[in-house]
Amino acid sequence: MNTAHSYGAPAAARDGTRIPAFADGQTMYSRYAPEKDAKAFAAAFVQSFGAQKDGSAAGYAVVLGLGSGLHIRALLSTGVQKIIVLEENESAVAFLKASFPLDDLFSDERVLVCTAAAFEQVITDTYIPALYGNAVCLPQRVWADHHRELASQALAVFKRAVLSVSADFSTQAHFGKIWYRNIIQNLMLAGNLRTCTIPARTFDKRYTAKKAFVAGAGPSLTAHLPFLAAHRQDFCVIAADTAVPPLVRSGILPDIAVTLDGQQVSQEHFYFLDACTEPPDMLIAADLGANSTLTRRLARRGCPILFTFGGHPLAQAAALYMRHTAKEQLVHVNTDSGTVLMAALDIAVQLGFSAVLLAGADFGYTDGKPYACGTYLDSRYHAASYRLRSAEQAFVSLMYRGETIYTGKNFFSTPILQQYCNSYLTYRQKHADVCIMRLGYEPSGIYKQTAQRRISCSIPQTVSYTAALSFIGWFKHELAGLIAAVKETADISAMHCSPVFHALLPLIAYYRRNFPEMYTHDACFRFMELAYAQISRYSI
Repeated sequence: MNTAHSYGAPAAARDGTRIPAFADGQTMYSRYAPEKDAKAFAAAFVQSFGAQKDGSAAGYAVVLGLGSGLHIRALLSTGVQKIIVLEENESAVAFLKASFPLDDLFSDERVLVCTAAAFEQVITDTYIPALYGNAVCLPQRVWADHHRELASQALAVFKRAVLSVSADFSTQAHFGKIWYRNIIQNLMLAGNLRTCTIPARTFDKRYTAKKAFVAGAGPSLTAHLPFLAAHRQDFCVIAADTAVPPLVRSGILPDIAVTLDGQQVSQEHFYFLDACTEPPDMLIAADLGANSTLTRRLARRGCPILFTFGGHPLAQAAALYMRHTAKEQLVHVNTDSGTVLMAALDIAVQLGFSAVLLAGADFGYTDGKPYACGTYLDSRYHAASYRLRSAEQAFVSLMYRGETIYTGKNFFSTPILQQYCNSYLTYRQKHADVCIMRLGYEPSGIYKQTAQRRISCSIPQTVSYTAALSFIGWFKHELAGLIAAVKETADISAMHCSPVFHALLPLIAYYRRNFPEMYTHDACFRFMELAYAQISRYSI
């Protein structure tokens, strides 16, 4: 542990208060009125964050400098919900705890003291925009003057961490209500289906010794379809839902189609089923947050539905409940990147394939094309085209709607696509024992490389959903109980520790973004009442 720190012996203010001082003799607070100094610091937070109707502030504050905690206590009096305090090192923290009475702050659940080494991780783990709203970083002026380099680095880390968390919040705010509805209705469907039996061939040793062909919808997929169609029997084809129409147009019915998107557009990928007279021999791996209208339609068509779950807290709560009450193991699929292609790749790995060919994983636009030929956008844009607005113009508008990054000849990407690529590289590094071969824009000679069985399949052949309906009843009961308890005690902060409340955070993010006029100190409680009304309507 670094034993050096910048503090010197404590000094005494004119009113007798012991206040921290630095090695050069300068005190952290005013010697004349340290309490007034601390109150001015808190007032600056209220001004930065924005006062509520009662004059208090509620939110997430990052404070640079612990000192004797005077400014932290003043900040707590404003009603702030969470305070992260950065101090230079463990030695400084230990010195301050020995020199000043700080036990009340260290025992307060609203306050968390950390050092520079853990600073970014602490913000990433504790900042919940749906709960706290905006985040503000407040350097204690004198502390920052004595730690200029650390303060500058901390501000940069704060901005980076908040930006990362806010990007996820933005997605939650957009899809929160859709996800909530889909998860409840998909659980109802799962409960009515009761089980999903994966085709037996998936577990045959000869079948698993094949290579998996994972199809994304990038432009390069088109180049590999002729070979795949000619050697269909050599591959287990696992397709992202957007890639299903191009495959079907080439006479290739995927063994497994993976769908994550909760929006109505997901249904367009499976319109070809309307022409089928027999149930298609295709397993559907659907996230619980996937479009529930689509999953019901696929179930009516006779497709087996393998419901999976990813990072959504309500889906995780359902999986945990089903595991503990009925020993039913929902399949967890990696959806951290937010792209269905990575979910399809993860399913291939969990099925135990030793070699995975990844096609259509361009993570960019190649030769002026955003998608492979035959996706739903082809039909949509050509149907809407006319003399003054061609399909080509629609595709160009799609590709250039935001920031573009040129990375090579006839190829450019975007920040979000590069983020997907980074997620892929991280996943590939994590699963280095699997031979994952990403195919380029030209037909490749690695098609015929042999594959050996790697490990046994980690996905069970039969997945049961018998506890799905009882989870909905349990969740409604727990949510109603939490609402009643908060009404009785008027202690809104108590609900923040409830797993039921945390399962609703994406929905609360949606309410917070779309109904800002409702946001007061008890907004989360009112949002929970709305959630209860909705779950009652969805589960009728």
